[in-house]
Amino acid sequence: MFRLLPQEILHTPRLTLRPFRMEDAEANFRNWDSNPKVAEFMLWDPSKTVADSRERIEEFLRDYTPEKGFYVYAITQTGSDEPIGCVMLGWIDSDHHSGELVYMLSPAAQGKGYMTEAVSALLDFAFGKLELNRIQADCFLRNPASARVMQKCGLLYEGIMRGLYLGKEGYEDLFVYAILRSDWEFKKERESKHVRN
Repeated sequence: MFRLLPQEILHTPRLTLRPFRMEDAEANFRNWDSNPKVAEFMLWDPSKTVADSRERIEEFLRDYTPEKGFYVYAITQTGSDEPIGCVMLGWIDSDHHSGELVYMLSPAAQGKGYMTEAVSALLDFAFGKLELNRIQADCFLRNPASARVMQKCGLLYEGIMRGLYLGKEGYEDLFVYAILRSDWEFKKERESKHVRN
């Protein structure tokens, strides 16, 4: 049965996903929060100062909490406590047991499978602990790397939301992907059989 739980620290072979702390502001600013290439695919402007990054963390800690249906994680490499990105499960609908997935990663850390690892860990938490039924994610058509992360994590393509966001170049379409609890269970079973063989 679905339930909201306190935020847990999540571990993967190479990463630790933990709540943000105010002292992360400088690393966030340096690694991803001020980078226009990261902000290009988000619905916010890049931070111009460390103070801007600090304000974003304050917003996460104040407005994006488990009690409000959000689990926001700093992504750190094992052995380092410096955030290289962010992954969030949010907009949790307690009536329908669904939520949405958002993520961003430092360009220096991209292409190494970190985001696939982080998203997989968050899906395990969402389905295994929170017992959600559906997780949805979307990305701009011009961000195929994000779509590949979704596919690798077992999310299935559901369609295109046309003209959803007004950007600098005009209205933009988004790919929509989703994974159901039954899809996740099937994927876990298949992975388990692969490990045993």
